[in-house]
Amino acid sequence: RKTFFPVLFFMASIFFSFKTSLKPSSSIYMQEGLLGKLEVEDKFYKTDTGNVMCRFLLVNNVVQSCVDVKTKQSMLQYADILEKNVSTLNPEANTALVLGLGGGVISNMLVKKNIQVTAVELDSRVIDVAKKYFNVSDKVKIIEDDARHALYALPNRYDVIVMDLFNGEVASSHVLSLEFFAKLKSMLSPKGFIFINTYGYLSSQAGQGNLILLNTLKQ
Repeated sequence: RKTFFPVLFFMASIFFSFKTSLKPSSSIYMQEGLLGKLEVEDKFYKTDTGNVMCRFLLVNNVVQSCVDVKTKQSMLQYADILEKNVSTLNPEANTALVLGLGGGVISNMLVKKNIQVTAVELDSRVIDVAKKYFNVSDKVKIIEDDARHALYALPNRYDVIVMDLFNGEVASSHVLSLEFFAKLKSMLSPKGFIFINTYGYLSSQAGQGNLILLNTLKQ
């Protein structure tokens, strides 16, 4: 008999209330590497609530994180969606595992909820950038490792697991397998949930990738 797999599967939506870019972007960091081009850039935007200086983390020219430089708050809608669901589904969560650090936006959000956060990130450049340019909290325990490999070295069970693994727009196939998700499930606390962030659609030919992922989760 199949057991319930507590997964919240949601689409990454990079929706801003941006109206107009006021000035060209200013690149403050850029480096090519084996895992692609990593860049941090600042850009002023006119929004519904005023002018905002936004800081972007891009991998291979794809936005991974975006924050208001002044408030340090995320400008990505998916971060807000995740925060609301954590509060609703597991308001007593004490521990979290974040797979894919990015700018540290999700990890910082969880820390503010007094959750002990362990984050796994393969690219050492991303870790350095998150610390230097995105103010990732020093309360976040960061492990430099491949996500799948790291799981077998982590003894804990977690109340929240966030899978936010991208290289640009693509997640590696080895973290989309039945074996990987079975391992994640085994690491959940009794009331724990897994949040999976992904790009794309859930219908028609364009949604085939995510439909296959959903089918994997059902097995």
